Amino acid sequence: MTGIKLRPARRDDYKTIQRMFSEFNASEFAKYDPIEHIDDTHVIAFLENMMQNHAIYAITPAGMDRMIGYVCYHIAGEEYDIGYMIRSDYQGSGIATAASKMAIDKVREERGAWSFTAMVAAENVPSVRVLEKLGFSLVSEKRIKKEESGSKYFITERRYEKRFSDDV
Repeated sequence: MTGIKLRPARRDDYKTIQRMFSEFNASEFAKYDPIEHIDDTHVIAFLENMMQNHAIYAITPAGMDRMIGYVCYHIAGEEYDIGYMIRSDYQGSGIATAASKMAIDKVREERGAWSFTAMVAAENVPSVRVLEKLGFSLVSEKRIKKEESGSKYFITERRYEKRFSDDV
């Protein structure tokens, strides 16, 4: 897919976010960080919290208003922790990379941000590739013990970082 744009997320986007959460929970990556509550109340609360206290942008095809994913930031001091989710029928086409780059540029311009972080399971190779394409560097790894349906396993959580000079 070519041609996407970002727009501020709106409350009426919650159904698309709910769909993405449901798709994620059905994916192979859910075991690394499952989304526990995907009912209307919890998804609306997530969206409203992101809109009021952090930043969340809807990803839409250029010339359209229909949300196909989102990119967001949790703001912690001077660091912006990036997150993104793309509808399953749009994954693998470079949208997460393009939208994240657009959002980073937007946040740098509007807020003077210079430090970005991201947490991802090492086993989530597509997400690791997005961060690498964006120029993020691996800064730490830790193994985390997980348990699901009586099975115990470990995942490797990676913390990535990208810093810009402070002369934005």
